[in-house]
Amino acid sequence: MKLRRLLTALVLSGLPVGTLWAADIIEISRDDICVSDLKGEGHLSGGIPTGGIAETVSMILCDGSAARLTLVNGKPELSDVVQNAVPVPRVEPVKMLPDSEITYGENDIRSAWLTGPTRRYAHAILGDAIEATGIAVISLMGEEILFEVGPESVFEDLRVRLVDLNGDDKDELIVIRSYLDAGAALAVYGLVNGKIAPMGETPAIGVSNRWLNPAGAADFDGDGDIEIAYVETPHIGGTLRFFSLKPEGLVEEEALQGFSNHAIGSRELDLGAVVDWNRDGVLDLAIPDASRSRLQVVSLAAGEAKVLASLPQDGGRHSARITTAVIVSDLDGDGMPELFYGLSDGSLVMMKP
Repeated sequence: MKLRRLLTALVLSGLPVGTLWAADIIEISRDDICVSDLKGEGHLSGGIPTGGIAETVSMILCDGSAARLTLVNGKPELSDVVQNAVPVPRVEPVKMLPDSEITYGENDIRSAWLTGPTRRYAHAILGDAIEATGIAVISLMGEEILFEVGPESVFEDLRVRLVDLNGDDKDELIVIRSYLDAGAALAVYGLVNGKIAPMGETPAIGVSNRWLNPAGAADFDGDGDIEIAYVETPHIGGTLRFFSLKPEGLVEEEALQGFSNHAIGSRELDLGAVVDWNRDGVLDLAIPDASRSRLQVVSLAAGEAKVLASLPQDGGRHSARITTAVIVSDLDGDGMPELFYGLSDGSLVMMKP
């Protein structure tokens, strides 16, 4: 296998002043491994990156076969190759939005999904013009509970994310709600007295056919509270925004321009990962820049949003755009995370601090 080591980037970390943090980046060309999709078992929690470490990393190759990634002497290798892999069929609820996903909670909600297909919002940012009008959940007690929006909006999403945002041991439901005349907003709901009730919503972007994509949920500033991050307008110069859930609703904490975590028409929502990049004890967000040809590591430590690392460094770019999920793992068990992701030309990238 031919490995192209792009660079060893030196990145300022949260360590004492003057300490440098090395980031080793390997890009494997499609002549050696041609990747079209990446998945990590345990990488997501409740349908969104929260800092979990994938126990295994699998990939779909460009020829349709499936393989598992391993590290041999620090270099990515493939194992368990299965030719012409066919996805295992899943049992879907009758009311589920076509081609959407079920997410699973850890508190008062067992599972959640989108319902009520509609064509009343013809944006098609996720590959088709079918969006959702409702949310369905199965509570911890096994009760199915439904929620519907009015004719002025839709859920322009593929999943309902389940995260305890306020530390009350109950899962909040996080979903993209798009208004026909004002574009997308991030909406948060919860189970209140056996019903799905609104808990907070960001201002809509303000223009029809403008969208946002959640990027991660974690205690990004180290204050003990969970923030949720999303990229507003990821296709036209996206702004990364951090919000926290307060009694009065969603409150913006910080914003930073120049990011993208989605490609128009793609159904891949997870172009980003939550990881403690500089080992300062505070989780960071790894997310592509607006061109999706570099990965930016953003810190919110001490309440200020800033870029810790821009990789490749010194103005470098990957050979193509980032298109797959960004997976955090520790396949070699050394306690240091690896980041894996694929590019639009089929190349595979491994990044390690």
